[in-house]
Amino acid sequence: MAVKKKAAAKSAPKKVAPVVAKKPQKQNVVVVDFSEETKDLLRSLIEVLGKSPAPVKQIAAAQPAPVATAPVVKTTSTTVSLTEIRELINEKAGQGKTAAIVKLLGNHGAQSASTLAEENYDAFFTDLKEL
Repeated sequence: MAVKKKAAAKSAPKKVAPVVAKKPQKQNVVVVDFSEETKDLLRSLIEVLGKSPAPVKQIAAAQPAPVATAPVVKTTSTTVSLTEIRELINEKAGQGKTAAIVKLLGNHGAQSASTLAEENYDAFFTDLKEL
Protein backbone atom coordinates (compact mmCIF):
# COMPACT_ATOMS: atom_id res chain seq x y z
CA MET A 1 0.00 0.00 0.00
CA ALA A 2 1.34 3.33 -0.98
CA VAL A 3 1.18 6.21 1.40
CA LYS A 4 0.34 9.54 -0.06
CA LYS A 5 1.85 12.59 1.49
CA LYS A 6 -0.46 15.43 2.11
CA ALA A 7 0.47 18.61 0.33
CA ALA A 8 1.09 21.48 2.65
CA ALA A 9 -1.77 23.92 2.63
CA LYS A 10 -0.88 27.16 0.94
CA SER A 11 -1.45 30.22 3.06
CA ALA A 12 -1.56 33.85 2.02
CA PRO A 13 1.89 35.47 1.92
CA LYS A 14 2.68 37.57 4.95
CA LYS A 15 3.29 41.27 4.46
CA VAL A 16 6.67 42.23 5.77
CA ALA A 17 7.77 45.79 6.39
CA PRO A 18 10.74 46.81 4.24
CA VAL A 19 14.02 46.63 6.05
CA VAL A 20 15.92 49.87 6.03
CA ALA A 21 19.62 49.64 6.63
CA LYS A 22 20.50 52.09 9.33
CA LYS A 23 23.58 54.12 8.78
CA PRO A 24 25.48 55.86 11.53
CA GLN A 25 23.71 59.16 12.09
CA LYS A 26 24.89 62.52 13.26
CA GLN A 27 22.71 64.89 15.21
CA ASN A 28 20.02 66.61 13.16
CA VAL A 29 20.52 64.24 10.22
CA VAL A 30 17.54 62.43 8.79
CA VAL A 31 18.07 59.36 6.63
CA VAL A 32 15.31 58.72 4.13
CA ASP A 33 15.08 55.56 2.09
CA PHE A 34 13.24 56.19 -1.19
CA SER A 35 11.67 53.50 -3.31
CA GLU A 36 13.41 52.63 -6.58
CA GLU A 37 10.68 54.40 -8.54
CA THR A 38 11.19 57.62 -6.55
CA LYS A 39 14.95 57.36 -6.95
CA ASP A 40 14.52 57.01 -10.73
CA LEU A 41 12.25 60.06 -10.84
CA LEU A 42 14.75 62.10 -8.83
CA ARG A 43 17.61 61.03 -11.10
CA SER A 44 15.56 62.06 -14.16
CA LEU A 45 14.75 65.42 -12.61
CA ILE A 46 18.40 66.09 -11.77
CA GLU A 47 19.40 65.13 -15.31
CA VAL A 48 16.84 67.46 -16.91
CA LEU A 49 17.73 70.35 -14.62
CA GLY A 50 21.41 69.82 -15.31
CA LYS A 51 20.87 70.15 -19.06
CA SER A 52 18.79 73.32 -19.04
CA PRO A 53 20.19 76.17 -16.94
CA ALA A 54 17.82 78.60 -15.34
CA PRO A 55 16.87 81.53 -17.56
CA VAL A 56 18.82 84.72 -16.87
CA LYS A 57 16.84 87.91 -16.82
CA GLN A 58 18.69 91.03 -17.83
CA ILE A 59 18.13 93.85 -15.36
CA ALA A 60 18.79 97.42 -16.33
CA ALA A 61 21.10 99.38 -14.09
CA ALA A 62 19.10 100.71 -11.21
CA GLN A 63 18.61 104.45 -11.19
CA PRO A 64 18.87 106.02 -7.76
CA ALA A 65 15.55 107.15 -6.43
CA PRO A 66 15.15 110.91 -6.28
CA VAL A 67 15.87 112.22 -2.83
CA ALA A 68 13.07 114.22 -1.33
CA THR A 69 14.33 117.41 0.17
CA ALA A 70 12.82 118.77 3.31
CA PRO A 71 11.31 122.22 3.03
CA VAL A 72 13.66 124.93 4.16
CA VAL A 73 12.60 126.30 7.49
CA LYS A 74 13.96 129.64 8.41
CA THR A 75 15.40 129.57 11.87
CA THR A 76 16.33 132.68 13.61
CA SER A 77 19.59 132.54 15.39
CA THR A 78 19.12 133.51 18.98
CA THR A 79 21.90 134.87 21.05
CA VAL A 80 20.17 133.97 24.32
CA SER A 81 19.57 130.47 25.65
CA LEU A 82 16.59 129.22 27.63
CA THR A 83 18.92 128.70 30.58
CA GLU A 84 19.92 132.39 30.53
CA ILE A 85 16.24 133.40 30.35
CA ARG A 86 15.41 131.20 33.35
CA GLU A 87 18.31 132.65 35.34
CA LEU A 88 17.09 136.21 34.67
CA ILE A 89 13.50 135.22 35.52
CA ASN A 90 14.70 133.83 38.87
CA GLU A 91 16.65 137.02 39.54
CA LYS A 92 13.66 139.26 38.70
CA ALA A 93 11.25 137.03 40.66
CA GLY A 94 13.57 137.40 43.66
CA GLN A 95 13.08 141.16 43.31
CA GLY A 96 9.29 140.69 43.62
CA LYS A 97 8.47 141.16 39.92
CA THR A 98 6.65 137.83 39.39
CA ALA A 99 3.38 139.42 38.19
CA ALA A 100 5.26 141.55 35.64
CA ILE A 101 7.15 138.44 34.43
CA VAL A 102 3.89 136.51 33.90
CA LYS A 103 2.41 139.47 32.00
CA LEU A 104 5.58 139.77 29.87
CA LEU A 105 5.46 136.05 29.04
CA GLY A 106 1.83 136.47 27.91
CA ASN A 107 2.82 139.42 25.70
CA HIS A 108 5.28 137.07 23.95
CA GLY A 109 2.66 134.30 23.53
CA ALA A 110 3.80 132.02 26.35
CA GLN A 111 2.56 130.88 29.74
CA SER A 112 5.99 129.89 31.01
CA ALA A 113 9.62 130.05 29.94
CA SER A 114 9.32 126.47 28.63
CA THR A 115 6.50 127.42 26.25
CA LEU A 116 8.26 130.53 24.96
CA ALA A 117 8.93 130.21 21.22
CA GLU A 118 12.63 130.17 20.42
CA GLU A 119 12.27 133.04 17.96
CA ASN A 120 11.03 135.21 20.87
CA TYR A 121 13.99 134.52 23.20
CA ASP A 122 15.96 137.65 22.32
CA ALA A 123 13.00 140.06 22.47
CA PHE A 124 11.70 138.55 25.73
CA PHE A 125 15.18 138.67 27.30
CA THR A 126 15.55 142.33 26.33
CA ASP A 127 12.13 143.20 27.75
CA LEU A 128 12.84 141.18 30.89
CA LYS A 129 16.09 143.07 31.54
CA GLU A 130 14.16 146.36 31.43
CA LEU A 131 11.82 145.33 34.30
